[in-house]
Amino acid sequence: MRSLGVYLKITIPCSGDIQEAVSSFLFDRGAAGVIELPSGLEAFFDGEPLQVVQEVKKYLEALQELGHDTTPDRVSYEVAPNRDWNAEWKKSYTGFAISDRIFIKPSWEAQPQRAYACLIEIDPEMAFGTGTHATTRLCLEFMDTYLKPGANVLDIGTGTGILAMAAVKLGAASVIAFDVDPVAAETAQRNAAINGVGDKIDIFAGTLDTLLPARDKFDWVLANVNRSEILKMLPLLEKLLDYPVQIILSGILREEESIIRSALEECHFQACEFRYGDEWLACRVTR
Repeated sequence: MRSLGVYLKITIPCSGDIQEAVSSFLFDRGAAGVIELPSGLEAFFDGEPLQVVQEVKKYLEALQELGHDTTPDRVSYEVAPNRDWNAEWKKSYTGFAISDRIFIKPSWEAQPQRAYACLIEIDPEMAFGTGTHATTRLCLEFMDTYLKPGANVLDIGTGTGILAMAAVKLGAASVIAFDVDPVAAETAQRNAAINGVGDKIDIFAGTLDTLLPARDKFDWVLANVNRSEILKMLPLLEKLLDYPVQIILSGILREEESIIRSALEECHFQACEFRYGDEWLACRVTR
C-alpha cells in the first residue's frame, strides 16, 4: 500500500463472536495491525484508503442481515500524520501471567524476572489467540488446573497455536492441532518453532471429520471456537469420542449457556464446570 505520510485508524464496534471474522476481513483489505477491544476492533492502515471504511460498513451490513449484532453506522475513523503506529500498537500488548505457571509475552519484551513452567512468546497477528481474550484465558486456566503430564491432546481450531504450545509446556505427551484456515495453521507452525516445540506438535490445515477416525485416543480435546461451530461439532464428537475424554469448550457468550447445556445433554456429554470471564464462558465437559 502506498504511504501518503498519514495513517488511518478505523474503529469498528462489533460483538465478540464475529471479531475474528471482521479481523480477517480487515487484514485482507490491507490492515497493518488490528487491536481487539472489549467493544470491538481498531484497525490501522498506512496511507488514506478511505474506501476501506465504506467496505467495512458494507461487510457489517451483510453480517447484520445474517443476524449478527453489528452497528455499521457507528464505524468511525481518524486520519492523522503518520507516526510509529507499530510502537503505539505494542503499548497495548504487554506480557502477563495467566497463573503461577503460565506467562504470555510478546517477542519485543524482556523475559519475566521469575521463571515460569509454561512461558509462551507470541505476537499479535493474522490469527487470533494471544491470550488476552477471555476465551483463551479461560482455556488456559482450565488447562493449568486439570491437564496432567503425559496426556494426549487434540486442539481444534488452533489459531495461533497458543493452546497447543501450552499443552506441550504443561507436559502433554502428544499434541495434534488443526485449523480450517491454512494461514492460521502456518501461523501456529511458525509460533511453535519460535517457542521450541515445533517438533512436538502435529499442526495442519484440515477438518475434524477427516481427522479422528485414523488417530489414537485423546485424553483431552480443546476447542476455542464459537457457539455455532461447537453446535456443529458436538454430534460428530459424540460418534468419534466413544471413550472417556475431557473436553474444554470456549468461545461461548454467557447468554448462550442454556443453548450449550441443552446441546451437550442431547449429545450425551456431561458439563462438569463452567468458568466465566467478561461476557464469555468456557466449560469442562466429560464423555
